Amino acid sequence: MLLQWTAEKRAAPEQPVREKKMEEPYKDHKIVDAPFKYKVVDFHYHRSLEDPHDRWIDMILQKGDEIRRLRFIRPISLSIEEGFPECPGLYIADLSNDGLEDIKVRVGDFEAGGGGISFWAASVIDLDNE
Repeated sequence: MLLQWTAEKRAAPEQPVREKKMEEPYKDHKIVDAPFKYKVVDFHYHRSLEDPHDRWIDMILQKGDEIRRLRFIRPISLSIEEGFPECPGLYIADLSNDGLEDIKVRVGDFEAGGGGISFWAASVIDLDNE
């Protein structure tokens, strides 16, 4: 008796393709569209000695010839990584609907390349369009 074995190439059953979605805990703030496309060209922290609540961060962002001057009111938990001002994943998030008292803005860096900055703030204003 002769046994003949043939190899059948079986295709794997089709699997649904799942796209991985990164969880985005915050929505983008409308003050600047795609802040990660800008470079931080100036960063200034101010606080009053008389009133600890009187503090702000002025940040100037530049993309080509476009310059955006922003003021973040009452920042807290400021963290600056080694390598700053290179901040390739800069984001500005709107927390106004999150129910946090006195915290309406989150600034951070979604890249892990170093140079990031992060803090929370009560609000942000465009110094050129006050």
